[in-house]
Amino acid sequence: MGRSVSSILLCFVILGICNLISKLRFFIKYKIQGSLIAGILGLIIFTIFESYQSSIEYISWKDWPGITIALVFSALFLEIREEENEKGNFIDLYTQTSFVYIAIVGQMFIGVVATLLFFGPVFELPMAFSSILENGFAGGHGTAVAMKQAYIDNNLPQGTEYALFSATIGIILGISGGIFLVETSGYKKKKHLEEVEYITSFDIPKLFINLGIICGSVYIGFLSKNEIKIIFPSLPEFPLFVYALLFSVIIRNFLILIGKKKIIDNAIISFLSNFFMEILIFTAISTMNLQVISEALLPMLILFGMGFTWNLFCHYYIRKKLLPEDISFELSILNFGMLNGTTAIGLMLLKMIDPELKSRAIKIYAESAPLTSPVIGGGALTLSLPYLISKLGAASVIGILFFIISAFYVSALIIRKRNYKESGALN
Repeated sequence: MGRSVSSILLCFVILGICNLISKLRFFIKYKIQGSLIAGILGLIIFTIFESYQSSIEYISWKDWPGITIALVFSALFLEIREEENEKGNFIDLYTQTSFVYIAIVGQMFIGVVATLLFFGPVFELPMAFSSILENGFAGGHGTAVAMKQAYIDNNLPQGTEYALFSATIGIILGISGGIFLVETSGYKKKKHLEEVEYITSFDIPKLFINLGIICGSVYIGFLSKNEIKIIFPSLPEFPLFVYALLFSVIIRNFLILIGKKKIIDNAIISFLSNFFMEILIFTAISTMNLQVISEALLPMLILFGMGFTWNLFCHYYIRKKLLPEDISFELSILNFGMLNGTTAIGLMLLKMIDPELKSRAIKIYAESAPLTSPVIGGGALTLSLPYLISKLGAASVIGILFFIISAFYVSALIIRKRNYKESGALN
């Protein structure tokens, strides 16, 4: 009991100190959040002093990102917003979903082609190596662990360690590359963002009411997730935050229906979502594992370079073709963080240009998650890719992946262009 409490207390002590450090001129200049400083500091300490990874703090913090991301999305979907045009919502959702499929399936495509033509013949690596890029970059450390049996079954017993390294490099590239994209975009100058002063005084009963609704949505989602897993074991497992945002929407709409929407205080909800996100960023980054298998270091670095180049191409070119013009950069930088590491990094990058997270980009991003996460980035296609290559052959899988990319790109492009024409006609 005492040790669990120490995890909470130490977390807030570290975040407090690092947020104080973030007020230094250098960190203010580059909009580096205290949670990011805390995460990198924790990562360095846990890497240098490996014995600390057995501490109760490390073990506890390792489980926190899954809960805190659910709390963040639950809070965001509880906010009362003005209703938007349904057609516009559908178009934005479809193009965002298409963008994610193109970007992540593109990582798979690069991995399979490169392994078939180069890594296999030159480095004698099995075709299962082709999954390393997408497993780490878009999937993350959780996916790397989940793929353990698939790697063993497909002649790559070290695959999990490779994928963990991929996820770690993805995080480094996501943070450094994302900050570079934000700093060189000129976006902040256009927005004229100022330092945000958060309200620190709330009505205490109202604070606990809104906190209770947020946590209640996540708790009901947690119970539902476990029940569905028992009743339908063959169904793909959705992340907890998908269930949390679903029940937060149900609760919000119910309150609106019975005329009690004033129970939800947007200022408090915004404060709590930012509070949970600080914890999320810190714990997600600080508990990464930096174990490296040196024998495959060179092919992995080559593969990561190809994957990062593809992600940059998606950000600079494909997002301008597909994503909603008014929030193209916000949505793309959020996706960029996810494609190179985790959703936490995407949120951190978005927060650099939108400190209060008021952009509707985050809503569209969250709405697309249930349409993508069961399939890619740790979903069914991710988990089955090594088996598909083994059964169908690499050439056939390359054809399937290319078709998926092409179908989503063309369909999203047609929908977006048609919408532009109709909007122009109305104007």
